[in-house]
Amino acid sequence: MRSFSVHPYSNVSLDNCQLEPEKGAPGVARRESTFSGSIVLSGSAGPFSSGEAEEKGGSGKHPPMLTGGCELQTSFGWLSFTVPYERFEDVLYLLDSNPVPMGRGFRGYSESFSICSSGRAAYTPGREDAHFDLPASAIAVAFRSFEDVVSFVQFILDCGGHFTRVDVAFDTSLVGVDDVRRAIEAKNVVTRFKSYRVIEAKALGDNALRGYTVYLGSKASESMLRVYDKALEQGIVGERWTRFEIQLRDSRADALLKGLVGAVDYVKYLVGALRSLVDFRDRGANSNVTRCPLLDWWAKLVGAFEKVKLVVEKAGKTVDDLREWIYRQVAPSFAILLGFFGVDEWERLFQYGKRRVTDAKLKAYGLI
Repeated sequence: MRSFSVHPYSNVSLDNCQLEPEKGAPGVARRESTFSGSIVLSGSAGPFSSGEAEEKGGSGKHPPMLTGGCELQTSFGWLSFTVPYERFEDVLYLLDSNPVPMGRGFRGYSESFSICSSGRAAYTPGREDAHFDLPASAIAVAFRSFEDVVSFVQFILDCGGHFTRVDVAFDTSLVGVDDVRRAIEAKNVVTRFKSYRVIEAKALGDNALRGYTVYLGSKASESMLRVYDKALEQGIVGERWTRFEIQLRDSRADALLKGLVGAVDYVKYLVGALRSLVDFRDRGANSNVTRCPLLDWWAKLVGAFEKVKLVVEKAGKTVDDLREWIYRQVAPSFAILLGFFGVDEWERLFQYGKRRVTDAKLKAYGLI
């Protein structure tokens, strides 16, 4: 694995730093870091200018693409992760030499920064972890190649971090959304997903189609696949551009990325992971689904790659996990409730919840 270097502005005490404006923009106090190595980031946030980033593969608009051996172009569409608080500044300044304090909280954390143009970093003084969100546009700013993203993933894992969401996009011009929809409606699909949805977004004025997406799975689950007309979304006329995008959360996101950093062939691994979620086969050809041939269009896309099974570590639930979930998902609702009814509502809520706690619930968290 490669080593990394951050910009020499880390190990700052964020609790005590003075935010001094410079030329109209907030600045961040910095001091020398002892963290060293050799990763190179691109775009306005990293050591390259946007022009150099374009020459080296990071356009500042689209994340670095990975191609090879198939008719799909692969890229990261989203990365979310947490790291131990003591590594927050190392990661922060590795991604962006000039993070902008937002003056407000984010995802249950009390303090946040804007990074890499569209990303966010957040922490709470005294809390054990810190959080980062990198959408596709932030990934495009931060990294010059797909391989650098993978190396960064390894770095986060080595820091003791955990990934809470990853989106991987597979782009093609050979297949349309209608091909996928017809296959599902004809039951020529092999998947563990229990349901699918088709969303057609239309303009109110002229009823023109503005978006066309097939969803497999639910946003509430740890796995979901969406297939959509990317050309239509981007307003590109006369071209076919279809995106297959897998979205994994929590343990499945961690499992995918832990497998990726150890993979010899990134394309083979990621396309294999796509096939593990969904496979399009002629189900009428044989009663044994494993003997059913791939549909012709699917075979052209993925036929050369075997499925990859994600190894998901099944860790037991802890009270810390429960606390983190409440801070992330429930705290804003609590604030509204207590603000309206007063702090006495907290005691009533506690007593009500206490009556509903079962032995099974306590056992699940290792409390009995």
